[in-house]
Amino acid sequence: MAFPSSFRWAGVALVFFTGCSVLVDARFDDPGQGPLCAGAADATPCSPAGVSGEFICVAESCRSSACGDGFVDERRLELCDDGNMVSGDGCEPFDCIPSCEVDADCDNGQPCDGVERCASGACVASARLDDGEPCGSELACRGGVCANVLCGNMTVDAPEDCDDGDTINGDGCENDCTFTCTSDDDCAVMDADVCDGRETCNQVSHVCVAGQPLVCNDGNPCTVDSCHPVDGCVIDRRAFDVDGDGYFATACGGDDCDDQVASTNPGAPEICADGVDNDCVGGDGTQPNNYYRDCDQDGFAPLDAVPFSSCMPPSGTPQGCPHGSWTTRTPNALANDCRDDLAIVAPGAGFAVAPVAGAAAAVDFDYNCDGVEEREYPLARDASSDCSGAGVLGCTGDVYWAGTTAPACGTSATLSFCRSGLLSCSRATSTAKVACR
Repeated sequence: MAFPSSFRWAGVALVFFTGCSVLVDARFDDPGQGPLCAGAADATPCSPAGVSGEFICVAESCRSSACGDGFVDERRLELCDDGNMVSGDGCEPFDCIPSCEVDADCDNGQPCDGVERCASGACVASARLDDGEPCGSELACRGGVCANVLCGNMTVDAPEDCDDGDTINGDGCENDCTFTCTSDDDCAVMDADVCDGRETCNQVSHVCVAGQPLVCNDGNPCTVDSCHPVDGCVIDRRAFDVDGDGYFATACGGDDCDDQVASTNPGAPEICADGVDNDCVGGDGTQPNNYYRDCDQDGFAPLDAVPFSSCMPPSGTPQGCPHGSWTTRTPNALANDCRDDLAIVAPGAGFAVAPVAGAAAAVDFDYNCDGVEEREYPLARDASSDCSGAGVLGCTGDVYWAGTTAPACGTSATLSFCRSGLLSCSRATSTAKVACR
């Protein structure tokens, strides 16, 4: 079922992800390649698999891009991003476009408050004209506005609504001797920001009375709540990682038991007797950990690795591994490093078309250390030859090696697959290298 990327009702806007997310250990990861933003500079685009929207790297964590995050994202058509939600400061909130482009954008039609111009995307005004300066027939400047020449004498002269003798706006009588308001709509025009509530007009004093400000807090720690001056409350259901360790809080569907401390997460080593559940498995580890040598730093140890029991990770590198590290993953028949000198050879490794350097011929393509060589595609006898679909509707079917004899790993062989035509879907062949693991 498909949903729109955003919708609004009753002054509340909600934004949420659609589709299926690939969430590995509560991080946005690319399977087989580790954290998406490891070593990446801030604002580098990242694309978590299966998640719609625009994302950028921030503190090596893949987060959704948004206006106001301080990073200009051209994919979102942002022209600026000053990291705040202040309007009129040169970069507009929610849209991330300059407040102005040319001087004409700043002209408010009032001759008495000075000549406005656009500078660095923000409107700036020159000094306003002195009171008494003519601004039209029987009109003169008064407090920065053009008013009747008699305005300010504390006598209501036609066509004035009022005359309180001062130049204070908003007190019921404006600088031009008109009422501040005569209806609620007048107050809405003067203050179009819905975030501070709906103002009403006092029909006796002609003063706008403030409304009740909107409270934009849905009580959900997994949303970013803000208020748009036109749309009202905006509830942004962005996945975010407060401490930047690559794991989301348990309250947000992740498994980080303390999203305020970057050193506490499911991937952290448990430090015994420190009073902290470092790895989020429940409780403080009171027993020493077993550490195993990991010469190629791929997270796996060989079967013959001798455990080193310690509350803290051992200092220095393992003996005989000048560039190695340690792992707490216990090696066993299903998870051991058969080549601890090559990081590309380890449980879970992908397919390759070149043999492992120095390996015995019988297992020189055993990249995932399971003791056998597995081809990426099956033989014809183990697959279906049917192709389905056509043209724009897609073309799908099994991919397999043609022939009756299994081709040797790393050699060239005939690969059979389904090819889409304009209105057809039929089987085709090509020559390809045989990938194994």
